[in-house]
Amino acid sequence: MKKNKVLFIVLLFVFLLWGCGTSDEAENVAGSDQAETENFASSDLPEVEIADSDQTGEMSPEDTGGNESIEEKADGNDHTHHPAEENNIVAHEQEGYCGNTITTIQCHLEDGGNWEKSFWGDDSVVLTDLLLYLDYKDDICTCMPEYTVDTEFGEEYGISLAESYARHGDRQTALTEEQVEEIREIIERVSEQPDTQALGMNEICLFML
Repeated sequence: MKKNKVLFIVLLFVFLLWGCGTSDEAENVAGSDQAETENFASSDLPEVEIADSDQTGEMSPEDTGGNESIEEKADGNDHTHHPAEENNIVAHEQEGYCGNTITTIQCHLEDGGNWEKSFWGDDSVVLTDLLLYLDYKDDICTCMPEYTVDTEFGEEYGISLAESYARHGDRQTALTEEQVEEIREIIERVSEQPDTQALGMNEICLFML
């Protein structure tokens, strides 16, 4: 009877040992299968390419198609003027002018003050002849001239010394550097003269004599 109890205890101990070993082995096998499954799944996933982008989040000129900004397109006065380098006088016969030909200049410079002067003599003849025979072949731009000139042969000539152009009506032309300098000297001399606008034609003719 005692031997049977001892044998039973031994068998129970062996059974327990065998059960524990089987459980540990099963857990090891399950863990190994899970790891292999995860590795296999990771290896099968496609690689995701991250496109290069500006760190600031702004689009490059290539992304925008190289288009100009709206401000640049909206600004209609973004052009520049250059002095003429070729002849800008139309062919004509030499004109004879009277010495008392009157020319009037209006200045529109804010920093130079607005003034108006009428004058005659050589400066009047030179400026009248120049403005009369300039080749006004270009389209008029949106720039505003600094001076307006009226002669006995034409009115409301616009002159810009800063941008080197003269205009008449709806056409304009670029002035040469020599013409700009000549007009500048005439305007400087005229601006220093006393106002002659109040003089009548008879008084002008007597003054010229």
